[in-house]
Amino acid sequence: EHYNRHHVEAAIGVLSGLLADGFSPVLGMEMFAWDAQPAVDRYLADPGVGRGAFLEQAQWKVNWGGEFDNYEPLVTLAQARHLPLRALN
Repeated sequence: EHYNRHHVEAAIGVLSGLLADGFSPVLGMEMFAWDAQPAVDRYLADPGVGRGAFLEQAQWKVNWGGEFDNYEPLVTLAQARHLPLRALN
């Protein structure tokens, strides 16, 4: 369910369990348009890219428009654990 923090937390729990079991999951997020993939990749690879610049480059407001805070924990997990994140929309 979109905008439900508990569902995001559940997803993080599942991903953490997969990682603990030695799996290498790939995250897919419809909140990012396919043409935002380069911006997503830059943000994950370079901690120096600011959040605001990332959201602008990924055209968050155009593609999704909701609060990024709702989904940021998933992006942060991907960044911290070096997981691929695919823009699916």
